[in-house]
Amino acid sequence: KLGYQFEMCFEQLIASGVRVSAFLPNNAENIKMLSESGLVRNMDNDILTAQAAKDQGLDLHVAYGSYRAYLGFDQEQIAELIKRLKQRGNSIAAYGVDNTNQSLMNLSDLAITCDFIEYRSSKLLESYYDKMPVDGKSFSLRASQNMRRNADVILRRANDSGGGLHGIITGRKYAMSINYNIANAITYLLSAQFFRLVFLTVPALFGTHTLSATSLLISGLILDVVAVLLFAFA
Repeated sequence: KLGYQFEMCFEQLIASGVRVSAFLPNNAENIKMLSESGLVRNMDNDILTAQAAKDQGLDLHVAYGSYRAYLGFDQEQIAELIKRLKQRGNSIAAYGVDNTNQSLMNLSDLAITCDFIEYRSSKLLESYYDKMPVDGKSFSLRASQNMRRNADVILRRANDSGGGLHGIITGRKYAMSINYNIANAITYLLSAQFFRLVFLTVPALFGTHTLSATSLLISGLILDVVAVLLFAFA
């Protein structure tokens, strides 16, 4: 049974504005896994099957967003959904382990797969590796070699403690922080240079003497300090 930490990873991604959806074959094993993972809480309201969509006359791209899991849809339908989402300006990250998902991974902006990552210091026995499931299966410890070769990101296999999902959350937080800091730095530089130009041009427009080099240097330092304080406590 998947643990509480695994469910928390999903909730943190959703709370941060990332829509998390599962596309899987429609079978009892996958339905049980979705329930244990915490991604699906209400079987009637969180899951849409391909048959139910067909009976209701729903296209996948229309129904998408109202459910958390979509079962039994073929690759052509999912590929069309990805294309439509990208046309709307959405960024798509796809996670998969099987070679059959390769074409869908190629359509996404970010292809994520998994590997069994273990530190050398752990000194696992060779017999342990021999007992691992075959690579590239739904419950293997690592994705197929082809998937790993073509992936943008390789994470530790998700497990009852969350596994590589923690890496996705942490990486997104760092990326957002870097983006925020760069944006603030650019704003600060533009603001400081704008006020320096004001100090130089305003006296010239009114026919007065411009500031001396020393005065410009001191006023520039004051502006730098004020700008840093404003953005630091904004």
